[in-house]
Amino acid sequence: MLKKEHHQARHVCYAYIIGYDQEHFKAADDGEPANTAGQPILGQIRSSELTNTLVAVVRYFGGTKLGKAGLIRAYKQGAKLAIAACKIQEQYIENSHTISFPYSVLDRIMYILDSNGVHIKHQNFDIECTIQFDVRLSEEQTIVNKLSKIATLQFK
Repeated sequence: MLKKEHHQARHVCYAYIIGYDQEHFKAADDGEPANTAGQPILGQIRSSELTNTLVAVVRYFGGTKLGKAGLIRAYKQGAKLAIAACKIQEQYIENSHTISFPYSVLDRIMYILDSNGVHIKHQNFDIECTIQFDVRLSEEQTIVNKLSKIATLQFK
């Protein structure tokens, strides 16, 4: 699509990273000398700690006078400027849990959930309390361990 839009461009080089653990990635030089375009772009995505991101740099003119080091700098700087111009949207993968526990430990349970920014979806406080909540995948094990130390909890 970019090649059609920039049909007079000499090269349209790009890189992308996809996946929660950045497990899928690709860098394309589009005819530039090997690793002088796609890899510097990919490096900028990684150094910005981004995922689910594609960056393309379109080059119209020149290049032979730049040499390999100059091409690397140019594509790296182009990617850096493109990333800086974008609004980064943070999204988190969350898992849902439901816990049941005695009323006597409610204060401590609520303290853990509140102090760790856990999103409570539903709560029922009776003789036996129940809370449904979402927790970020990256913090899930820590939160579960903290909650498990307070009382014997039933996770559903």
